[in-house]
Amino acid sequence: EQLKDLNNNVGQLSQDLRNMIGQVPSAMMLLRGADMQIEMINPGMLELIGKDNGIIGKKLVKEMPELNGQPAAEMIRETFYTGTRHDGEGSLVRLYRDGELRDCYFNFTYVPFVENGQITGVIDMAVEVTAQVAAAIEKDRTIAEKTALEQKLRSSEQRLQGILDTMAEGVGIIDKTGQLIYANPM
Repeated sequence: EQLKDLNNNVGQLSQDLRNMIGQVPSAMMLLRGADMQIEMINPGMLELIGKDNGIIGKKLVKEMPELNGQPAAEMIRETFYTGTRHDGEGSLVRLYRDGELRDCYFNFTYVPFVENGQITGVIDMAVEVTAQVAAAIEKDRTIAEKTALEQKLRSSEQRLQGILDTMAEGVGIIDKTGQLIYANPM
């Protein structure tokens, strides 16, 4: 009877853990073993990777072959084999979305899953920040364009100034109020 009660308690704890993981607001999954078998995955992670519950029990790199050779997969393996935690901000991961391989960016944490003192898996938690990274890239591009245009304008102004200063004719420029704002040496 006690054994039956313990088994029921373990089963309830396991279900509670699955429910808790399912309700965590960030994307999360548990990968087991060196082959990175997906043991638990919450709706946030399923949405993030564009998959359904059918991937539970399958190998991550078999379900997402585009991960092979990418730093994200290598860090998961390193976490499993060495116990090294990996954190990343705005890290690039190329994923298939709508049938196309796309650049996606994530803040993530990979931590070893330890049972009885042994690493048996990796916990992957992630938040997609693709929109924020794209906005930052666009902002940087706009700033670079503006800086280049300002430099070009300064250069053109310096050339014009050089031409006006070396002209044999006298040149004067007045503003709309009739005030003299420039006169060359002549």
